[in-house]
This record gives sequence, structure tokens and C-alpha cells, in this order.
Amino acid sequence: MSKLFSILAFIMAFSACAWQGVSAAESVEMRFSAYYPETYPVYKEGFKVWEEMVTKESGGKVTFKNYLNGVLHTAKQGFRAAMTDICDLTHAYPSYQPASFQLSMINDLPFALSTTYGGVLAMETLYPKYFKKEYEKMGVLLGAWVTTSEYNLITKKPVRSLADLKGMKIRSYGGLCSDTLTLLGAVPVMVQSAESYTSFQNGVVDGVLYPDSSMVSYRLYELGKYHTKIGLSHMGVPYALSPKFFERLSPDMKKYMYNKLRQASHMASMSYDIDDKYARQVLKENGVEFIDLPEEEKAKFRNAVRPMWQKFIDDNGAKGLPVRELVEELRSLDAKYSAMNPEQVFEEVSKRPVQGIIDFK
Repeated sequence: MSKLFSILAFIMAFSACAWQGVSAAESVEMRFSAYYPETYPVYKEGFKVWEEMVTKESGGKVTFKNYLNGVLHTAKQGFRAAMTDICDLTHAYPSYQPASFQLSMINDLPFALSTTYGGVLAMETLYPKYFKKEYEKMGVLLGAWVTTSEYNLITKKPVRSLADLKGMKIRSYGGLCSDTLTLLGAVPVMVQSAESYTSFQNGVVDGVLYPDSSMVSYRLYELGKYHTKIGLSHMGVPYALSPKFFERLSPDMKKYMYNKLRQASHMASMSYDIDDKYARQVLKENGVEFIDLPEEEKAKFRNAVRPMWQKFIDDNGAKGLPVRELVEELRSLDAKYSAMNPEQVFEEVSKRPVQGIIDFK
């Protein structure tokens, strides 16, 4: 947990000045809702830690009430829940409503982001210009743009090259994931997360595409003994903020919470990487072989999925959207921020939070 602790130490250096200017009489309770349990990494090591930090920093003036395990709404009802003031902050993923989003879907394209921490800042930087209009069209504000850690493969037989993947049945979560696997020569099979183990066990799939932490959570290491690092994607999993909640805040509290939510984006995203680090140790302890593809094979994977990028450009360009500019800017910002380390990115987030994600005075 050293990386998380170093980030938290950095946060506290900004705490005193961050709370200045907010009325001591104002108290705020934020209702956080999620479909996952308290033990889920993005909550346990991300949002919960963020909540505790904000409560301590504010001297107890900002508190949180958490509704986990889907008690308020299902995973796919996040937009409606935030829009109708059922909760104040909750997961609202474009991938759950793909027909309502265009440019935002770039996050989920294969190899769109190089790192979790650099990619999430790139996406937030681009949000006001490219994604804000379509996200707010859902009746919500953006609370935090979060991305998962990278998706890799766990299989029963080794995948040491693109050719090895040909014809293999791989668990897919649908949409762009299925399109990507098809271009890579695999056979995508739609399987719910909860059914990953039994599908792998019974031969419904030959392998599973997951972040490393999920391979451990679902005990897939008991069945698959080969891990291939492909870093295929970092799924975009943004969190929506209730417009009614934000409007109730004073001007000073709006500014304070806005800046704190920029930190939440980074902390929640980093929680996936932190959990992956310990998951890899569990995989190794259970006899899983780690396969790093040589550079020539990595290039083959990237070349195989280029048609998805071209389709994304063609489809959105035909709608008159500035997609070519978006692709160029994302690649530039991703390279810039991914060249930093997580602490440097957090310093950027804290000292110079991205402006324009929410309009307020």
C-alpha cells in the first residue's frame, strides 16, 4: 500500500489551504451509492479513503452516507438515480448506455490509454471540450471520471503470440470488447462476471479478459495457469453527480467539493492499480505463469485492432463531430501524463485541477 500512502501524504499537504474560505457553519452530507460491496477495491481503497480524507480535512463538516450492494438502484440505473436525486454520487458508465454516447466511448477503445493514472487525467482534461455535452444530456453532472486498470488474459493454455489467440473462446463483456476480440482472432463469448468461474471451468470459455485483481476475486487462478499481459483496455467507469445536490451547496462549498472530486477521480482509479499489485502476487503464489509479449507481438495486437479506431473516426466524423482532433489530443495528453509517476499526476490534479467540468459561480 506504499503508493497509496505516499499519495495520501501528499494530499494532506494541501488540506489546510483547501478548506479555507468555506463557511464553518455549513455542513454537507453526500449520499454515495454503488452496486458493489464494501470490500470492492474501488470503494475500499478508493472512495472510502477519499471520504475519510475529506471528512477529516473539513473538520467533520462534510460527511458521507453510503448505500452499497445496490440497495438504492442497479448498476445500470446510475444516471437515473443521480438525475432524480435518489443519491448524490454514483457510477454512471457510458458503456451501459452506448446509444447515448459518441465521443466518450473513445475511453473503451483498445489501447486508448497507456496507464490508469495518466489516462484518467487525460480524459478529465478533454471532458469539457469533447464529452461534457453528451454526458450532461443524461440529466447529470460529472462527479469523477474513473478508469479501471488494464485488462489482461488468463487462460488454460499459453498465449505467447497473436496467432496463439486465434479461435480461442474468450469471455467478453460485450460491445467494444467483443469487437476487439473478434479482430484479434478470438471468439468472444458473453458471460456475466458472476459466471466467469463456472464458464471457465466447464469449457464455455478458454480464457477470461479481466484486470488482474478480478482474476483473483473470481479465483480464476485455480483453473487458468497462464497470464498474458496485453493491456488491452482501461474501461471508463465515470461517476455521476446529482445536479440538485450540487445546486444546494454554497459558492465556496461548490468550489471545495469540485476540487475534491478531481482528487477522487485519481484516487478511485489508482485503487485498481493498487489492488492489481497484490493480486499479481497471489497469482504467482498459485503457480500462474506470467507472459510478457515481445515488442513485435505487441505491435501485431495493436495493428489488428486499427480498424476499430478507423471506424470510430469515420462514424463520428460523419456526424460532424471533431473526432480527429479528439484522437490527436488524447494521444498527446495520455503520453504526457503517463510519462509522469502517480504522485506527479496527483500533484498536477491538486495544484491545477481541471476547470470547466461543472459550470458554477
